[in-house]
Amino acid sequence: MAGAARAHPTQTLIVADGAEQTEALATALGFFGPDLKVATFPDVDTLAYDRFSPHPDLIGERLRTLAALAAGQLDFVVADVRALLRYLPPVEFVRARSLAIKPGQTLPPADLREQLTAAGYRHVTTVMEHGEFAVRGSIIDLYPAGFHAPVRLDYFDDEIESLREFDVKTQRSADKLTGLNLLPAREFALDEDGIA
Repeated sequence: MAGAARAHPTQTLIVADGAEQTEALATALGFFGPDLKVATFPDVDTLAYDRFSPHPDLIGERLRTLAALAAGQLDFVVADVRALLRYLPPVEFVRARSLAIKPGQTLPPADLREQLTAAGYRHVTTVMEHGEFAVRGSIIDLYPAGFHAPVRLDYFDDEIESLREFDVKTQRSADKLTGLNLLPAREFALDEDGIA
């Protein structure tokens, strides 16, 4: 398969039977084609009418894969067959609600708050979980979908001065980031257009 991908550069979907086979196929593709861009598309592991939401890491991984697929950045997508049986968001939904942020960028805090709300992020007083953001003066904390840690944006007027990861428990800033690609917090918007 890796040789075929190099000979015919197109995005290829491989359908797997279950999470174990999905991971095994993705690992094998990475081994035999280390230069290939491979992503997985897992199932959300919930039933249609469950009262609890899918794990945020799964949603994040699905959204990262959909965004990379829409941008034409992948060679292979290995998907669990159950993941393909659910409705997927339109390509434009993911594109329109994704945002690249970097230090030095001019992005008024009010505009960022609007974009985060449109992307499904919840405004809270203290960020604790994926899909949340908080505003405290010139600082905006947010926990991006599918990201391993929350991020603190430090503003100087309308310019993003720095991006840093921070610890949820201590609220202390840690490593600086050179940039951040924000994805929507959910696969579907709960506004009028999304419901329609």
